[in-house]
Amino acid sequence: MEDLGVLIGLVGFVALVYAAINFLKYLTNQDWNGVVTQLTVWAAGVGVTLLGKATSFAADWAIGDRPLGDFTTADAIYFGLLIGSVATAYHDRKKALDSGDSAKTPELLGGKS
Repeated sequence: MEDLGVLIGLVGFVALVYAAINFLKYLTNQDWNGVVTQLTVWAAGVGVTLLGKATSFAADWAIGDRPLGDFTTADAIYFGLLIGSVATAYHDRKKALDSGDSAKTPELLGGKS
């Protein structure tokens, strides 16, 4: 079971690197929709993690062997960034597999869907 925790942590790290590299590409190419979307995804991941940490049942939600309620603020922010990055990687994978655009959504800053 310990190996599974290591694997899950590694997937989170890889996803964070993937999202950070894409963010830098968006930034250097002035793709403001990509920049704002990634910042929003990270903010949502951090916000949801901090909100979960503040709930009365956070002691019952364990991430690995630590209850969410025992996370420091820095732990919660980092975990939120990992969650957002995994969501980004999953969304990009879904887009790559969806050749018919059946899961297409509008851009965050408007534009065409």
